[in-house]
Amino acid sequence: MTSAAHEHSPDDHTAAGSPPHGETMQALLLGTEAAQLLDISRHHPGHDIARLVGDPLIDRMSHLTGLDIWVGDNSLATHPVNHGASRFLAALLQAVLVGDYTASEHDRAHVARLVRNPDWAPVIAGPALITGADEHGDTTTPLPEAFTTWLHRMFQRATTAQHAAVNEVLQQLPHMLRQLGLPAGRELGDITIFRLP
Repeated sequence: MTSAAHEHSPDDHTAAGSPPHGETMQALLLGTEAAQLLDISRHHPGHDIARLVGDPLIDRMSHLTGLDIWVGDNSLATHPVNHGASRFLAALLQAVLVGDYTASEHDRAHVARLVRNPDWAPVIAGPALITGADEHGDTTTPLPEAFTTWLHRMFQRATTAQHAAVNEVLQQLPHMLRQLGLPAGRELGDITIFRLP
């Protein structure tokens, strides 16, 4: 496991003998504004990684077997902290610790040592790209099933929490509208009040 490995030639990390599942594979971009699943080249991912993280030289964080987080070589010096990506990394590592992410005992022990280290913090600057990696960590592969399963559960939880928060506001909205002297529960210009399922 490496915490940050400097990569001089990103296409040294191509999947030799890639399965014939097309020319692309999915990766997760943690941009500074939003996260996005997107397709990158299966055979030459280095060019896409460098383009997406905004640096011709890239660094790789490998905290879990089968998963790489790619950032620009100079991102800490040239980009502001990506708070969303940093929180995402913290959530991923916490999920490993509590068993919500399927990981080996070796990975769990590594993550436990990492988060106990007072000199380490889950900080990512600039955009980051998450890809899969082979068992040796030297070939970029599609995202592993353990990660996509955890990601799907995380999105479901976030959606449920958002719906609950919106429904709470919508339940209070008629009272707030009455306090403002506005009709409640009716169409108000271009705004229609409704309840999410």
